[in-house]
This record gives sequence, structure tokens and C-alpha cells, in this order.
Amino acid sequence: MSGPELILTVIVYGSTAGDPLSDDRYGDDQRRVELSLRPRLPTPGMRPPQIQEWVKAMLKRMSKDMKHTQLWHCEFCDKPARESLYNTMFWTHLTPPRANVYFHNVCNAVEGQCARNLRMMDREMAQNTGHPSTLDTRVYLPGGPYPLAASCVKCNKETDIKTLKKCGGCQLTRYCGTECQRSDWKRHKEFCKMLTEVKWTWENPRVES
Repeated sequence: MSGPELILTVIVYGSTAGDPLSDDRYGDDQRRVELSLRPRLPTPGMRPPQIQEWVKAMLKRMSKDMKHTQLWHCEFCDKPARESLYNTMFWTHLTPPRANVYFHNVCNAVEGQCARNLRMMDREMAQNTGHPSTLDTRVYLPGGPYPLAASCVKCNKETDIKTLKKCGGCQLTRYCGTECQRSDWKRHKEFCKMLTEVKWTWENPRVES
């Protein structure tokens, strides 16, 4: 017997080539995609810590579906995005339980100014919200090289974003062709079937697209 639905909101952040290296890239019009997902908890009566661990495990399985969605450049600079990290905020004591995920596409999540910016932002979020710092989980294990966000989620082939095909179900995750999409379906279907809404904010009126 399954448990109740979880209200899960994922916001994927990044930039595109030519965005100014200033605060003009941030704010209400920051380039992003907002995802609404409605996973059902595996069992009824799960306690908040159990729900949080279950969500974290699920996010690890589905992170690639969120990364390989657009010609993302780094959230903080003009380089193409190759690494992705996210932080989570939980309200699992509510009925129904809720969680927000903030997914960051960056050029380098370990070294350099962009990595420092990411951690500074995470500390500020923790201070402002009272939630503990939760920045976690590189989409690919350490060692690299990491594929571009604008590459096939299955084979990591890097190509023109216009030639990558979106999944016909979620209209989000990208593949280089039918063969890769079919071979990845067993993994991708978990994410695809729980996604209920995709909302893009891509055309930022304050910057040139």
C-alpha cells in the first residue's frame, strides 16, 4: 500500500551564452525551469526523517533528467555548464508533505570562483530560512570529465541543442535519438511519470537572448 503524494517543486537554474556577468542575470527573470512533481511515498506513516532520506535517494536517481534539458551555461559565469549540484528544503511535517529542490548548473562545483559563489549562496539561504545547509550531490561522481548539460542524457553525445530530441512524455529531458531514448526508458520513466508541470523562464527581458 502506497503512502500519500509528496508536493515536490524543483527549480533548475543556469544562464545562456552572452548573459551579462552582473546582477542583471538574477532576480525574478533569472533563466530557469520550474518543475512540479507528485511522487507518491512508498509506504503510509513515514516519519519526516524517513521521507527526507527517500527524497534524497530519489533525486540522485533523477538528477540527470533535470540536467540534460537545455543549453545551460554556468549560473555564475559564461562557461558551458558541466556539473550540477542541488540543495533541498523540507516541510515533511505538513499534510501533504512538501519539499523544494534548487538545482544549480555550474562550470565547476569544486574549485574556482563559481564554486565559492555556490557555497556562499547556500550559506546565505541557510541563514535566511533557518534550514541547515544542504548543498549536496554532484550529478556525476568525482573524476570527470563531466558531460555538458546540452548533451544526450544516455550517451552524453555533445551536439547542437536543436538536434537533441525532447522526451515526448515530459517534454524536458533530451536525447540524441530514438535508440538512446528507448534504452534509457527503464531509468527515465520514474521521473517522466511523476512530472505534472514544466514552466520555463528563459527569455529574460533585461538581457539579450
